[in-house]
Amino acid sequence: AIDLTPGALLVVANAQAEGVGKVKAEVGIAAPANTLDVEAWKRLDAAALLPSRVTIQDVDLQAINPWLPKPHPVRGRVMGEWQLRAYAAEVRGWFRARGAEAQELQHVVGPQRGFEEVLVTGPAGALPLALVADHRDGSHLDEIRIYFSVEHFMGHRVTRQPLLQAAPQLDLPPVIAEYLRALADADLDAASAAYAKGGTIRGSDGTVEPDPHAFHADICRVGGLALEACRLTGDERSVALEYNVLRLADSTAPPQAGVVVFDLEPGGARIKATRIYDDVERPRLSQP
Repeated sequence: AIDLTPGALLVVANAQAEGVGKVKAEVGIAAPANTLDVEAWKRLDAAALLPSRVTIQDVDLQAINPWLPKPHPVRGRVMGEWQLRAYAAEVRGWFRARGAEAQELQHVVGPQRGFEEVLVTGPAGALPLALVADHRDGSHLDEIRIYFSVEHFMGHRVTRQPLLQAAPQLDLPPVIAEYLRALADADLDAASAAYAKGGTIRGSDGTVEPDPHAFHADICRVGGLALEACRLTGDERSVALEYNVLRLADSTAPPQAGVVVFDLEPGGARIKATRIYDDVERPRLSQP
């Protein structure tokens, strides 16, 4: 129904479907005093929108899920309450169908951002997964970014487009800044020296490399790995660095998103452990 009077336009729409539910939308617009003035209508902007209302009754989100836009499993964004609810229902269904469980490994919460590491386990194996959440007001989540390798599901890795812009002025702990420099320059000695004795590196597939020197030797032998830092989250013990991979060896592949968690020694002088969450295929050239 449409009700147009000088100064106000009210549009009321009703929709319902059996087994889905009912939706009623009431939208008001501050119309021109002269409703026949075409130019006045053209001059209206967003400020002309009056307080409006959408009433939802008995809507089955699972039933309408097929009609909602589907996020890309790797590069997509889930935006909007309905889409988020539908996505959550889909994830719960995935867990139930596969008998999977999520085990929290650690979480760190800061004033405006936090991160969490999770291990998803099931009959098909284990999937390391990391989440970084922005919460500017300290109580509500603004955005969650999820990092993992799809090789676990698809049998191969994919290119995941960047989620964040580079932050050239990001204040990194000195040991991490030097480590990134060493990787980019294929400086094997400096990259390995960033790690404490007994330091380890876990790849995105869950494999733990107990010898950082061997891990870095493979990367440096092919020309290094260049990352651009985007955001840093954490405390004096553990930090999560979100990044974009710019170059691996002489690769011309497009930039790829990822996050790496560094566990630091007391005082932050060296790295105790690194856990990687991305879909970048790193070289494995060392012989057993």
